[in-house]
Amino acid sequence: MDRNSWEDLNQPLTGGINIPLNKSVGIDITEVEERPSTWAADGSVHKRLVNLYQHWQARGFLGTVLSRFFSVLSLLFSILLVGFVFFCIDYDELFTNYHFFDSVTPPKVDSSFEILGAVVLSICLLFWGHQVLRLLSTVVQSWKTRTYCYEVLGLDAYMISTMAWNDVLQTIVEKQGNTLRRDRPLSHLEIVNIIMMEENFMIALLNTNTLNLKIPLLGTTYITQTTEWMLRIALFNWIFDDEGSIKRRIMEGMNPRQLASDLRRRFILFGVVSFLLCPLALVAVIIYTIFRYGEEVKNRPGALLGVRQWSTFAKWRIRDFNELPHLFEERLSISQSSAKKYVGYFHSHLTGVLASFVSFVLGSLVALLIIAEFYDSNFLINVDFLGTNGLLLLGILTAGLAYARVLVPPARASSDTLNSAMVELAKSTHYLPTHWVERAHLEEIRDEFYHLFQYTAILWIMEFVSILTTPLVLIFSLPSSADEIIEFCQKKAERLPGIGFVCSFSLFPEIETGTVYGGSPDQVVDVETGRHNFDDGRFDARDGKMEISIINFASAYPGWDSSGQRNLLESVYEYQHSNENHNIFDRGNQERAPATMTSSFYDLTAKNIINNRRDPLNYL
Repeated sequence: MDRNSWEDLNQPLTGGINIPLNKSVGIDITEVEERPSTWAADGSVHKRLVNLYQHWQARGFLGTVLSRFFSVLSLLFSILLVGFVFFCIDYDELFTNYHFFDSVTPPKVDSSFEILGAVVLSICLLFWGHQVLRLLSTVVQSWKTRTYCYEVLGLDAYMISTMAWNDVLQTIVEKQGNTLRRDRPLSHLEIVNIIMMEENFMIALLNTNTLNLKIPLLGTTYITQTTEWMLRIALFNWIFDDEGSIKRRIMEGMNPRQLASDLRRRFILFGVVSFLLCPLALVAVIIYTIFRYGEEVKNRPGALLGVRQWSTFAKWRIRDFNELPHLFEERLSISQSSAKKYVGYFHSHLTGVLASFVSFVLGSLVALLIIAEFYDSNFLINVDFLGTNGLLLLGILTAGLAYARVLVPPARASSDTLNSAMVELAKSTHYLPTHWVERAHLEEIRDEFYHLFQYTAILWIMEFVSILTTPLVLIFSLPSSADEIIEFCQKKAERLPGIGFVCSFSLFPEIETGTVYGGSPDQVVDVETGRHNFDDGRFDARDGKMEISIINFASAYPGWDSSGQRNLLESVYEYQHSNENHNIFDRGNQERAPATMTSSFYDLTAKNIINNRRDPLNYL
């Protein structure tokens, strides 16, 4: 879309602001009048920055409103379609005479089942009404955000739709003034931290194994979208206030034992409620899956169901602190090919032989059907195969062929190849537990990885199953984590003046002593307070999460002042450039060095763990 299409959004705003447009460079910022923005006083800093980031993600005001509008419209269409299918079609007439419009009848509610369905649809319509109200709120908030971008940041609609987030963030840092925080401007790290307040805590809770999410009786930890949704309602809505900060009563108020007791009761209550709502939730998920993926399953079954992708559990495991969604999704996309390559080495020989044979048989049958269709264009329609017409048979054979070919393994790989593949994969996943290094060829490591990277079909099945298992997790498993959750919040939350309590991991405290690998150091120093933090290590970040998050952030935001992480960044940089004499904090090197440091970090990680697994090499 060219710049001229945005002219209607670049007109002077109300209040006498006149910002002339320069066709070559955009807005002449020198013409912007100094004036306070109404956006700056609207709601918490957390909500405003989240709205600003979402505004950029949707490519501006129009993108935000249209995306929300069509989401609400799709919901209404789905509700009406389900109501029409269940209440307005005489199926006896339809399957007798095969005349669709003759089988359409006025809606009727006679049986108890139909009454129940009508009640469910009424509830869905009420929910839709709530979404309409949210749409109106989105329009108002998005317009205020657009006004702030235009008045304060000097970013018009065209620039918002084309600029990279790093450039938008740099503009916010430079031109925010006192619109976000009165005493001083916010830094790159603080802005991203505020946007990701809840997500950073979720990453930390899972990284430190604080949450007990094991399915009762099975003993397996599995997170689905249903589990994640219930965690946000039952846990995060209780921990965080409307401004995204941990509530004061958790940090400074009630007795920890009383807080843990309240949290346990809340888990059990929500577990019971979700169990009672299981039938409704299951029907809703099935209908959504049919509407969303039905056509793809029919036309591309092998490409959709026969491929692997990262599970929800894996996504939270491998996400870095302060990693915004667009950067994380980009990294996941890059990791797909390496993950598939690693998994491909583990197909059993028997499975490969059987898959090759099945592929040959099905491929031959498909070829014969295609040849017959070329000879007679009506062959597939008219021919009968055991009561099945040729088109349906061709579809079944094609689906089986696609799935069988997925199971055909590549050439057998050596252990060195597999271990090298794992280290290479870690450079994009940022996940390499210590016990995986030099053991990636073992079946136990393969099984752990399979749990993270699963077939789409299995993920769908688990989404359905989790509607039944999530209530059990809430009732029987999570209550045992209540004490540790409260303790974690009180030990690992730091107060950000003017903002609230945030996860201390996400503030990237200076690493004073530690190891090249192994997670958070034994002793860290808070940059602002100079205070040393000590604990028993139960809640330290693990698997190099702290270190790689710092490196990843420095790579994503070259303008961030990373001098506080001199010890970590220089150690990796020196390994990368051991034969050169560079200072990473020289201006020329500061902007280009971190971009390639992730690879060096994992090369150094693997090397040190291999050399001394029990006592990793100190990097200071």
